[in-house]
Amino acid sequence: MTKADSLLAELAREAQISREHLERLPGGKLDWRPDPTSPTAGQLASQMVDSIRWTGSIFGTDEFDIDPSRSPFQASSLEALLQAFDAEVDQAKRALAGVTDAVATQTWRLRMHGTLWLEKPRDAAFHEMTLSRLVRQRQQLSSYLQRLGVAPPGA
Repeated sequence: MTKADSLLAELAREAQISREHLERLPGGKLDWRPDPTSPTAGQLASQMVDSIRWTGSIFGTDEFDIDPSRSPFQASSLEALLQAFDAEVDQAKRALAGVTDAVATQTWRLRMHGTLWLEKPRDAAFHEMTLSRLVRQRQQLSSYLQRLGVAPPGA
């Protein structure tokens, strides 16, 4: 099994579990937040889409320089959220397809206005920027679902 095969399997598993959580989010509650300092349910769910979006940059470029004026994805409806999530997962799978072990272990860099923020092998950057963030956001969404009276998957 190649590194890309392993990464694809991890992505498929985490994406499926995450989608099951997103599907349970009540569409009329995208603006709900547990307190004034927390992101809304829609913002948190949209961050999950952005986490998947990192895959293309990690495996398609040697580095990415963040433009702080860039607007993150923000879903306007549950349907739009699920469509965007599915599209990003499909793009991420295509970005990983055919990645060799040599490419997976090449260094990738994240910069902001030229200042280096992160430098890691691509597979490690993928785990940190995509998979770990996705799991963390999903855990937070589980808490939101419970507070909204919705049982998260597996509960």
